[in-house]
Amino acid sequence: MTRGGAARAALALLPLSAALSACWLETHPFTIRVEGTPGTRFEGSSRAVQRDGSNAVDTLTGVVPARYEAVGNIVSVTLRAEGAPGSVRVEVLRDGRVVARGASGGPGTVLTVSTP
Repeated sequence: MTRGGAARAALALLPLSAALSACWLETHPFTIRVEGTPGTRFEGSSRAVQRDGSNAVDTLTGVVPARYEAVGNIVSVTLRAEGAPGSVRVEVLRDGRVVARGASGGPGTVLTVSTP
């Protein structure tokens, strides 16, 4: 590749690099939906990674169905279903769209989902 060709290729990548950097710098509101067998107990936590690298950690304890909010760049949710047999599903939404989801395999099963 010629020097001019390499320079053009590098310039062509700048918008992609800027878009990826901007995406990391933006914080987003996320909704965490916990669904499954109504009345199933669960406990766990959510971790929202902030743009400065810090983490906002919240305890999530309740019964299905439940809804929580988080703000950050990346959100990770870890839950464990407790008690009687029942299922727990988690969906993480950003701007009303599901960006991560997962389901438990029954009581005592640990479920972890993370946004991309």
